Amino acid sequence: MPMRFLVVLLVGLTTSGGVSACSCVTVGNPDPTPCARISPTEVIFVGTVLDIENPPYEVSSENPEAPLSRYRFRVDESISGLRAGQEIDIYSGRGGADCSYHFAKGQQYLVFPYRGPANDRLFATICSDTRPINEAQAMLPQLRAARDSDRVASIYGLLQISQQPYLSVTDGPSPEPLRDTQIELWDGDHVFESNTNSEGMFAIYSVPPGVYHLRATLPPNVEFARPIVNDPPAPITLVAGACSEYNVTALPTSRIRGRVIGPNGAPLRSAEVELFRPDKYQPSPLLMSWQELQAEKGFFEFLHVSPGDYILVYNNSEERETNRSGRRCFYPGVSDVARAGRIHIEAGQQVSNADIHIRGECSTP
Repeated sequence: MPMRFLVVLLVGLTTSGGVSACSCVTVGNPDPTPCARISPTEVIFVGTVLDIENPPYEVSSENPEAPLSRYRFRVDESISGLRAGQEIDIYSGRGGADCSYHFAKGQQYLVFPYRGPANDRLFATICSDTRPINEAQAMLPQLRAARDSDRVASIYGLLQISQQPYLSVTDGPSPEPLRDTQIELWDGDHVFESNTNSEGMFAIYSVPPGVYHLRATLPPNVEFARPIVNDPPAPITLVAGACSEYNVTALPTSRIRGRVIGPNGAPLRSAEVELFRPDKYQPSPLLMSWQELQAEKGFFEFLHVSPGDYILVYNNSEERETNRSGRRCFYPGVSDVARAGRIHIEAGQQVSNADIHIRGECSTP
């Protein structure tokens, strides 16, 4: 699998000093390794965490000078390099921009460790395909096929419907797999297709090298888009002998557009607007709140909004004021969240007139 060939540049991982930076780089043979081969020297396994020594800093103050966490694993299934049933130690940093992977006791993972340069320890980092077992269901069949010298897919992954991940608007449900959905790769001349299974997973075999686009028969009012950045999926470049994991997300097509209009009746040159579910509103900065900027375009716009009710607020954190008064103002033009207008969004709805007016109580110092 191409993404296995990743190592991490760790600054100070094995010293008592703090870690200051993290960078992931691809190394190894520039020619792709055929997916049907797994080197016998590679270590890949499914395992359960039995014990943790020196947990990450964010969960424990135990032994603060120790630079590494030690995770004791039971190997539940060996892909390469180990045997099922054995116990093994995996090391990682304890946090602080060190690329460390933080495992949880009692949880099962698919682990791609690498051997440290100075000793025989195995390390896990975020720069590999290591992941919780529930996130590995598309990859595991391909790893097993490679281990057992069976046919491996040219491209495989998970197709699901999701919502924007901002904490100010998420309503709780996990992404939903798109089941029994036809999915295609095409390059203008050729089409290769598959159907997702009951878990939303797909696999397409025997695809020649080339640059491909992906399309699928999606339900109404959703479209392919990358969360947060909102771009459509990038073209897929397949090279000879390689296989690729390609997870695809469909987001709602609904959107909210409006303007922040100043006392003179003209849109402000620069205005930051935040979107909240009413029950998630906070007047102070919220981690991962959904913010959009009104600038050169003359309007703000929230793309791929899930159905539901919302409130809009301009200048929510008043110390970040961008107008003369610095007052917080809610749609359509009130200073009190209890009187903020609700914007109701149905599936596929396009709201284009969600203007916030800075006047009256909103413009009073």
